[in-house]
Amino acid sequence: MPTRVVLFLSLCACAAPAQAGETDPYADGPVVYEGKSAKDWIAALADPAKREKARHALRRLGADALPDLLEAVKSRDEVTRDEVARMLGDLKPTENEIPRFLLLLRNEHFEVRRGAVRVLAPFVPANEKVVLALQQALHDRDRAVGEAAEAALKPLAEAEAHKREKTAELLQAMRELALKDRREEALRIGRDALNLDPNSEPLRIEVERLERRLTASNEAFAENMKVAHKAMELGDWNLARESVQQALKQRPDDPNALRDLVQLERRLEVEKRMKELLAASRDLHRAGKLEEALLLGQQALKVDPQRLEAQDLVNRLRLALAQQGRNPGVHLEAPPPVKVEAEPRAQPGKDEF
Repeated sequence: MPTRVVLFLSLCACAAPAQAGETDPYADGPVVYEGKSAKDWIAALADPAKREKARHALRRLGADALPDLLEAVKSRDEVTRDEVARMLGDLKPTENEIPRFLLLLRNEHFEVRRGAVRVLAPFVPANEKVVLALQQALHDRDRAVGEAAEAALKPLAEAEAHKREKTAELLQAMRELALKDRREEALRIGRDALNLDPNSEPLRIEVERLERRLTASNEAFAENMKVAHKAMELGDWNLARESVQQALKQRPDDPNALRDLVQLERRLEVEKRMKELLAASRDLHRAGKLEEALLLGQQALKVDPQRLEAQDLVNRLRLALAQQGRNPGVHLEAPPPVKVEAEPRAQPGKDEF
């Protein structure tokens, strides 16, 4: 491991000058590896026998070798210049060392700028500062630097393409659900898509439109259910059913509305059967067939024991049979007034009306 005396070295003259107020990160003494400084290892790059060892040492020194590597870029030895440029691209800085390499994108030597691009590439797309710097490097005066920046930004382009593809899928799913009147599900998916791509103006417009439609739908649903429950209280079962059916057009999967509709359908079946039995019983009564009329009246009471008109009809038939000296089934005096409790009224979400 290198012995770190001080982490920063003075940036050489070939690097971009520091801005006013910036701290020079290379102020004090060298860092060594196995007793040799970065300068020593850079000099060893020219010797084929020592080159691999020198590369290894410079990689271990990492960003601490940067000032000497930048100085060596100006070397008259072509082999050394090539090796140094290669080493610049092989450095693996930490997040904290990124600012050093962002400065190198303004270096006068294209080899340094290209090496800095290679070093910064692994931080795409996570680091926004790196992304912005590399997007500027696309327009570098040296074509090789621009091409390196384009290659470095490829993950960002792929991520953007994936985001667009995913957003398009979510948008299509949102539209399909909205067409099926499943607006709440559609809105959830639309908001997910907007979180994925918050800058999409067409998507934002569609989500806002769906929000307005859903608000209007919820208001219509609430109003229809209010009418339905009032109709239930008044015993107007047909109006109650029609109102619930209208409410379900706004929210087809609402469990309370669906339950209310099932109960109303059952209630209407009871009403239909009751009317048929009472009408048939009255017809038989008018025809003088009192026993048959009484039998149907009793069946009506089984369907709804609390129905006052059925109780009244049965009592009158029994009295008529008794007055004729015929067996009414159960002996009755003139029927006293019958006080019957009103049928319990349905409340929203209850199981019975």
